[in-house]
Amino acid sequence: MKKALLFAALLCSLNIAAAKTAAEIKEDYIRHLPEIQRAADRGDADAQAILGTMYKRGWGVERNDNQAYE
Repeated sequence: MKKALLFAALLCSLNIAAAKTAAEIKEDYIRHLPEIQRAADRGDADAQAILGTMYKRGWGVERNDNQAYE
C-alpha cells in the first residue's frame, strides 16, 4: 500500500509538472526522498530505480553518478 502511495504521488507530480515551477517539482522530490530511500534500502527495485534516476538527473538531490550507479 505504501509503495502504491509513493508511486501515485510521484506520478501525480510528473503529470502536473507542466503546471508547476521547477522549484515546486524539486520540492516534491526532496519531500519524498526519505520514503524513497527507505524503500530502496529495503531492496525495493522500483524505489532503487527512482533513486538512481534522481541522483543521475539531480532531481531533489545533488547530481552524483556514483550514487546513481549504486
